[in-house]
Amino acid sequence: MKYMLKVFCYILILLHFAAGQTRERLWKGKILNSSGTSLANVNVVSKSSSVRSDNAGKFTVKAGLNDSIRFSLIGYQPETIIARGNDDNLVVVLKELTNQLAEVEISTGYQKLKVNQINGSVTVLKKDLLEKQVGMNILDRLEGVTNGLVFQKGKTNLNPQNKLGITVRGYGTINGPLDPLIVLDESVYEGDINNINPNDIESVTVLKDAEATSIYGARGGNGVIVLTTKRSKMDGKTRLDLNFNTSVKEKPDLSPLAIVGNKDYIDLEEMLFAAGQFDSRLNSWDGPPVSLIIYWLDKRRKNEISDDVYQSRKAFYLKSDLRQQYCSYFYKPAQTQQLGLNISGGGASNSWTLALGQDWQKDNYSRPAARTTIRLANTMTLNKWLTVNVSASYSNKKNRNSNIPSYATLASVGNQYVVPYLSLFDENGSPAAFYENYGKTVLDTVGKGRLFDWNYYPVEDFKYNTETNTIQEYIANIGISIKLFSGGMFKANYQRQRQDGLIDNHYMKESYFVRDMVNAFSQINETTGKVTYIVPYGDILWKTGNNQESYAFRSQFDFNKKVGQHAFIAMVGLEMRQTKAWGNSMVYYGYREDPLSMVPVDFTTSYLKKPFGSSGTIMGSLNLSPTRLNRFVSVYGNFHYTWKDRYMLSGNIRRDGSNIYGVATNDKWKPLWSLGAGYVLSKESFFEKLPLNYLKLKATLGYSGNVDLSRSALPISGSATNSTINGSLPYGRIGTINNPSLRWEEVMQLNTGLEFALKDFPLSGSIEYYIKNGSDLYGETNYDYTSWGARGTIIQNVAAMKGKGLDVQLNYDLKSGILGWQSSLIYNYNNNKTTAYYYPNDQSQLYRMVNASGTQINPVIGYPLYGLAAFIWKGLDDNGNPQGVWNGEISTDYTAINEGSIGSAGEGGSAYFIGSAIPVHYGGWLNTFSYKNLSLSFNLSYRMGYYFRRSSFTSSALINYGTVHPDYYDRWQQKGDHTNVPSFEFPLTMPGRDAFYGASEILVEKGDHIRLQFINLTYNLPKINRGINNIQLFANAANLGIIWRANRRGLDPDNPEAIPLQKNYSLGLRASF
Repeated sequence: MKYMLKVFCYILILLHFAAGQTRERLWKGKILNSSGTSLANVNVVSKSSSVRSDNAGKFTVKAGLNDSIRFSLIGYQPETIIARGNDDNLVVVLKELTNQLAEVEISTGYQKLKVNQINGSVTVLKKDLLEKQVGMNILDRLEGVTNGLVFQKGKTNLNPQNKLGITVRGYGTINGPLDPLIVLDESVYEGDINNINPNDIESVTVLKDAEATSIYGARGGNGVIVLTTKRSKMDGKTRLDLNFNTSVKEKPDLSPLAIVGNKDYIDLEEMLFAAGQFDSRLNSWDGPPVSLIIYWLDKRRKNEISDDVYQSRKAFYLKSDLRQQYCSYFYKPAQTQQLGLNISGGGASNSWTLALGQDWQKDNYSRPAARTTIRLANTMTLNKWLTVNVSASYSNKKNRNSNIPSYATLASVGNQYVVPYLSLFDENGSPAAFYENYGKTVLDTVGKGRLFDWNYYPVEDFKYNTETNTIQEYIANIGISIKLFSGGMFKANYQRQRQDGLIDNHYMKESYFVRDMVNAFSQINETTGKVTYIVPYGDILWKTGNNQESYAFRSQFDFNKKVGQHAFIAMVGLEMRQTKAWGNSMVYYGYREDPLSMVPVDFTTSYLKKPFGSSGTIMGSLNLSPTRLNRFVSVYGNFHYTWKDRYMLSGNIRRDGSNIYGVATNDKWKPLWSLGAGYVLSKESFFEKLPLNYLKLKATLGYSGNVDLSRSALPISGSATNSTINGSLPYGRIGTINNPSLRWEEVMQLNTGLEFALKDFPLSGSIEYYIKNGSDLYGETNYDYTSWGARGTIIQNVAAMKGKGLDVQLNYDLKSGILGWQSSLIYNYNNNKTTAYYYPNDQSQLYRMVNASGTQINPVIGYPLYGLAAFIWKGLDDNGNPQGVWNGEISTDYTAINEGSIGSAGEGGSAYFIGSAIPVHYGGWLNTFSYKNLSLSFNLSYRMGYYFRRSSFTSSALINYGTVHPDYYDRWQQKGDHTNVPSFEFPLTMPGRDAFYGASEILVEKGDHIRLQFINLTYNLPKINRGINNIQLFANAANLGIIWRANRRGLDPDNPEAIPLQKNYSLGLRASF
């Protein structure tokens, strides 16, 4: 890090010294508009001066040779020129700015269009905006700056297809996949998003409404994110772009975790021990482990140690601080370096791009990771009618993990007790043993000293565990474009993508994993004392492979023609895609690297296992995961018609067939479609009198789909063996019944909106209102179990939901001399509710939300997908018991109160609906202030209109699980106490008391908050010679914390029980040659 800082300083000094050698002079000229009319009051800015043009459009400005001179005026596109030669009669032409967004070209994955040609809803993020953030995942750079997109942190519906944690315009499904579809250039991307180098992306386009997404048919219902890579131009110039940054992320801070002090915790354990709470565990040989204090208390009770010994142990535990030890021993600042090199060039008939990327990373556990990316793209115009595009990319990502246990794992005893006083080192400073699977009493006696050490030492064990995770990806693409006639083009494209993942878990013989396996299967002859090791004592290598391969072919006819005042854009095409996924795993015992060898073991025989005498086979025989084969065949069409550049009609239609769907679905012709219309009022003659420079009205209606690739219309069976007296009997069982009517989920969207730009004020933006309804959604429904026998329900397309929302974006761009201010405000509103869902046991709908955490989709008809309900709270009674409402009266009858929550609305009952558990209002406010070559950007993101349920102290959590929340200090202890934390109840005599308190409204907090997401500072060095186009230095700080929150407890609403996000600091350089 120090070395890199020195390099930056040297570069800065040298370049400024060189820049100081250029001589300044006066440059004169005239500024005109596209019609040749002189423009007055144009801002003319150079490195050293700032002036305005006079009424005749003339100007005189001081600048050095090769300096840049910028010209800007409200309502016109800014222009920058390089001061060269001795010309004293410069002529600068500024183009009228009808609408900034209208000039942006986007790629939908099927065609490239100007935004003003689209009636649908899209959000475009160009390179300059993406570069305001730093990170190894391109999607992370979208947070807080993308209209209509939100990161739903910690939320899920448990669908295995969910990987991104992103939603576009809320939800259109209940049990189906939630992630938007990712498209890389012109093809659906099936790989790991972390394989893509963010520095290789030119722009990101988010397709949001039905017109934008229906062209993707059954996979576009959740929105589409199109990533467009950087490409060269056919201009004969060779360019080199260099990008380097280095980042440091703070160590995690465990101090905010909600735990009580050591003394109070030990006092509680002593009290519970004296009351006999742990006797059943202590008297059971195979019971779960107990904490060390309980262990030593039991030893003292049995007179196996003296009270002095116990007090000595206790004094040691009172001084220990596992949080501080863990932070000091395991956590380190994380480091990341990213290096990107993009070389491009070409000539009149070809262009090529070579993009190289190398990233290095060490996380907060100092575990190394590296990523190498290579991409080569070439476009060749062979003659006037034939163009060939060829591209290939390779990615290699490797992570090395040392299996360091998490703090939560270490702090727990027997996966139940969260003990704050544990220590990584004993009284002598030696590594301390932790007891997670077996208690100390068991390990001290099992095997009578004839087995390997069975203790787990966290500070040593991770040194003997290595996990290497490697993912390699290959993508090859070839496409042709044939010009058939004026405006007519035929395109064909073929892509092959393969991703190979390999996880190597290498457990050395010194590791706890090996010692545990060897000891568990060891057979001891009690007569002779001989130990037979069924599992050989040596290294264990566990290899897991995951592979995925896809093929895609597309043929398409494009038509783009303008005839007079009529403009036609259309396409029709055929697409075929196949994706295959498979995997395997195998464990090698007695593994040696040199010479390469292993020891065979018997995976079929069942052995008695220590320490408790259960039986089982050795794990790790060859396991082949089922091959998953998905095939899609699609036909599609699209058209855009424009008359007089102001009246627009558009539409899409697509029909998908797939082996995922049932026979009844594939045989039925029911395409997905959309229609759209737009009207550019600013093209009308009457519009000149209005204070608007641009105004467009638009509306779309259509249907797209959402398909769950993990489902199948075919019956799925599995095989296993059933142990019998005479051996193992193989059998098969149908786990999923055939479902011939299974089809994609359907998402309907209605979108209306307007785009505008003011005439004499630098404000532009868009406002869109939408309705998003999901139908034919996956959900359970009744099934005649007598025809199957496994269960009485089946997943079919029977559920439904409704959603609506608002997307608003306002852009402000003010230039005044050498000063500038750019601001972009995003406001999003989204709300939804379930309208149809089947409940197998007809359970109370409201009851389902009362007992929900708000982190999973919980469909309740008439309420949001993520909803929170709670019991009515009426404080504590004179004995410190929580009070609710039953039959309109204050009550502590918790069984009756719980029954009172049964009802669709809870009216007159004991519970009520509080609100959404995900933000209803969200967005961001990005500001950039510039002064000459220096600019400062910061982004505030906000999330409003939602609630979360916090944890608190409960007696049952303490007694049964050893969990003591700090609210313990605020508990009711005597009459007159003013608190909302119930008293400590021991023994537990009131069933449902803690469950009522945990689900009551008193523990629900508002989630509204504002974050300072990032600050970015950039400096563009003055141009020093003709070979260097630009050199930019930048500094970035991210994850800067919450600056305002509605709850007064200092909780992060998105991670209320987790440690705070660490701040990240970066320095970087971008250079263009």
